[in-house]
Amino acid sequence: MEFDSEEEAYNFYSEYAKAIGFDIRMHHIHKDANGRIIDRTFCCDCQGRRVKDKRDVSAKSYHPKTRTGCRAMMKINGRYTEKYKISNFIADHNGHDLVSPSKTQFLRSHKCITDIQVLQADDVSSSGIAPKAGYYLMSKWVDVNVGFIFEDHKNYLRSKRTMEMKGDIWKTTKNHPYRLRCNNGKSFDYDMA
Repeated sequence: MEFDSEEEAYNFYSEYAKAIGFDIRMHHIHKDANGRIIDRTFCCDCQGRRVKDKRDVSAKSYHPKTRTGCRAMMKINGRYTEKYKISNFIADHNGHDLVSPSKTQFLRSHKCITDIQVLQADDVSSSGIAPKAGYYLMSKWVDVNVGFIFEDHKNYLRSKRTMEMKGDIWKTTKNHPYRLRCNNGKSFDYDMA
């Protein structure tokens, strides 16, 4: 199978992982002198082993054991051509359970808000409905999984508000008569014009 870009290969492996029920991450990458990606490895999120904790034995909290040595991976190679081909594929999962397809929306690499859901979230938000009630309303429209969790919805609305505020601040301070101006990065003075 061939891909035009690394992103296209990642999306393919992500869809495969979502259908099977596991989380993925980017693993190894090799680039040539020009910065072009020669090969890239995508792997199961449970690949590898966590190194021994170097902290004192009296430490009270440790990271959960999430790395189980899973061998599932897909490696793409584009060394000799402009397109990327799958050079190695291992479908064997060992040491961890797979997630049912209805629960894959909770895995980190599969959390996403689609463009249609963004428009719906904007409509619900602009109508004055609180974020939690808006998420509940969106889940009722779908009748199954929304595709993201409430925290993702809340984060989207927060980042949207932040970007809007940054734009408003820029618009108001751009033409303000007492705007702050930097002289050679050393001192500040007020421009009265």
